[in-house]
Amino acid sequence: MRRRTVCGVLALAAACGVGLGAACAVLAGRQIFVSEARLISALGRAPSVPAALSAAASADPEAGREILERTGYTAAWYISQNAGWLTALCCALCLVIACSALLCIRWARRRQQARIDGLRAYLVAAGKGEESVLPHAEDSFSQLEDEIYKTVSELRLTREQAVHEKQTLADNLADIAHQIKTPLTSMRLLTDLLPRGNPADADCLRRLDAQTDRLEALVGALLTLSRLDAGALRLERRPQALADLVLRAAEPIEAQMQERGIALQCQVPEKICLPLDAMWTAEALLNLLKNCAEHTPSGGCITVTARDTPIFTVLTVTDTGPGFAPADLPHLFERFYRGERAREGGLGIGLALAQSILRAQDAEIRAGNAPAGGAQFTVKFYKTPPAPQAAAHAGHVEKR
Repeated sequence: MRRRTVCGVLALAAACGVGLGAACAVLAGRQIFVSEARLISALGRAPSVPAALSAAASADPEAGREILERTGYTAAWYISQNAGWLTALCCALCLVIACSALLCIRWARRRQQARIDGLRAYLVAAGKGEESVLPHAEDSFSQLEDEIYKTVSELRLTREQAVHEKQTLADNLADIAHQIKTPLTSMRLLTDLLPRGNPADADCLRRLDAQTDRLEALVGALLTLSRLDAGALRLERRPQALADLVLRAAEPIEAQMQERGIALQCQVPEKICLPLDAMWTAEALLNLLKNCAEHTPSGGCITVTARDTPIFTVLTVTDTGPGFAPADLPHLFERFYRGERAREGGLGIGLALAQSILRAQDAEIRAGNAPAGGAQFTVKFYKTPPAPQAAAHAGHVEKR
């Protein structure tokens, strides 16, 4: 309970005590004055003191009142004599009642808060998938407690079913990918053995090689995604220099970029080191750089910058291409989505794969258009795991 509220209640109780004490003092003083006046009147007429005491209750107080007032013992004098102790007594009584009420209210609130904390702890434990005992008590929260238990039980069952279905889907996807990989290897060997003397046959074989490469890339991506979905992909997170990871990611497309005259400007400070899996983080960054390289015109530039904050490290990848179409922004990280400006032969799975790899390392990725034009990817590597709300929205897009 707030101190201001307590002070207000105590002040109100003291004011009530003062008013009640003043009223009691007035009533008591007047009653004592009348009793004294009757006793004095009875003493003047009765032969003895005992007889006067017996007759005082029915005696006329007028004669005694005149005597008392002449000697200065007025009703106001009797009121002033009793006002102090009666007011103090009433104030003390009101304060005791107020303090008792405040203590009862505080005890009730603490008990209520303890019940709320117990229900909150149960919900937190249930959200983490940890078994917990729901505290039970017969009070005003009993109905809410029953509804929470029913809801959590249903959610737990739904989550278990979803996890099982996801695991089944990932296993089936991995099995299919493995089954496809075997005939792909045979196709690759057979195409290598075919003669290439005829120009027409050579062109067909070149196209067949390209489609085989595409299938192999698709199978590899599906295998990686299935392992990520199933939680079977082991990430060895060790301190890595972020600048080295960017350069390592750019190596596979370095020849392609040089052929088209695309410059890569890596402006990442050497001192930034993060606990990341080197191989898979480089794979994720490769998909970002590859996307930028495919949409950057010849002679363009791809810029990679980074800055460190107490909460996260921000890595930004910007190109000088046309940027993303507004209609594509909400769907960029969807699997197998190919936008309006997607290159021919693309799989539409690179950004989804990058998102899954980064999310598994407590990072989130955004995509949007840079203020000066061109596409821009922003990756936040959190130094502590992000909140569930932030993790749920990781990989969304933004229009700048």
